[in-house]
Amino acid sequence: AHDPWKILQRRAPEFLFFGDEERSLNTTYNLPDEGYVSKEPALGNLLELAGVSLAELRKATESGNNPRKAELVKKANEKLRDIYSESWVRDDVVPYIDIQNETLNLYVESSEGITPIDQRSDGFRWYVALLAFLDRTDSNEPILLIDEAETHLSYDAQAQLINVLETQDLAQQVIYSTHSAGCLPSDLGTGIRPVIPKEPERSRISNGFWTEGTGFAPLMLAMGLSPLAFSVARNALIGEGPSETILLPTLLRQANDESKLDYQVAPGASTVSKAEIQKLLSEGGQSAVILDGDGAGEDMKQMLFEEGAAEERVRTYNDLVEKPLRLEDMVDPEEYLNAVNKEIDEYQDTEDRIELEDISEFNRANDVKDWRKERDLGPISKPNVAQRLVDRAQETDIVDEENADGLREVHEWASEHFVKPGTAPGGE
Repeated sequence: AHDPWKILQRRAPEFLFFGDEERSLNTTYNLPDEGYVSKEPALGNLLELAGVSLAELRKATESGNNPRKAELVKKANEKLRDIYSESWVRDDVVPYIDIQNETLNLYVESSEGITPIDQRSDGFRWYVALLAFLDRTDSNEPILLIDEAETHLSYDAQAQLINVLETQDLAQQVIYSTHSAGCLPSDLGTGIRPVIPKEPERSRISNGFWTEGTGFAPLMLAMGLSPLAFSVARNALIGEGPSETILLPTLLRQANDESKLDYQVAPGASTVSKAEIQKLLSEGGQSAVILDGDGAGEDMKQMLFEEGAAEERVRTYNDLVEKPLRLEDMVDPEEYLNAVNKEIDEYQDTEDRIELEDISEFNRANDVKDWRKERDLGPISKPNVAQRLVDRAQETDIVDEENADGLREVHEWASEHFVKPGTAPGGE
């Protein structure tokens, strides 16, 4: 008989903890002995990946057998080049080992020459260490665990790191903790799971914290008290509020057949001060604003222009596709109403259900508002509905093809507008 427990054990992914010691690579090391691997695991992993025999390397060095030492180093560097040139975005950027006397030097070789590894980006150093770390496991699809990913990293370096983690294909999933806005994932709607303290030494992980009425409050409290903290060091497309942050990234990916966006959708256009928005729009090419295509969106756009915002930095959906679109208008209407009705089921004392004939092609959110007011129902939370739609998008396409052109035009405009990153994550 088949043992269900053993079957589940075989199917369970391997969880690997990628700690600070495993990801810390320096430029200079004393030539290690065999025990050095446990003291400097990041270096030990890299040397193991390179196929370097530490015993042979030390023996050749101590005996003065320079030809043998050169042969060992050459083979190690050839192997590193073969591996890293296939895995990193630029095939001419690879780690490089050099031995001088009893000192092991770790460099990076590129078309620009050879430089110490500690002069390269934090994202690149993390990636070098990550590939060597994952090579030690027999698992083909491990799940990577990282605690306090922001440790020792500047805000810019944190953004580089997240780009590396989101674009790597070595681990099937990355789970990391952070207290920093700079380390938030690019998709704030689907990538965040708050850890909520319940009692001493106990906590709860919330999968859908938007639906619990807390909104951005706990994240804002921990990360700067401003929604714009979410866009630090990122290319940020600023939507009007939380609903855009939750739902718009998913709609953009589905409509444009993208697995990842090169910009972050952040909240704030309708909830923060005009001075904060203007400050963000004054930074070199890293932020733009997308607004509803209705009259309110047009009024907000004109206000931003009066405050000095460059015209190329602000668009409404109507500017892009000549339709008075709002966010909800780009969702398949049946999927949208299913999400609204589930919200009604959970929070309203009524048997009434909104139907397709109750909404129009544009301004559907306002149609829902009018419908519930006619029945004296309480407010229906837009962020809650957005979260339900994001959850549904894990199973099916939720884009309204009739209005998908708005999403395609937004993505094209945003992709062309933002300052492009380097040719590889982290600017390498």
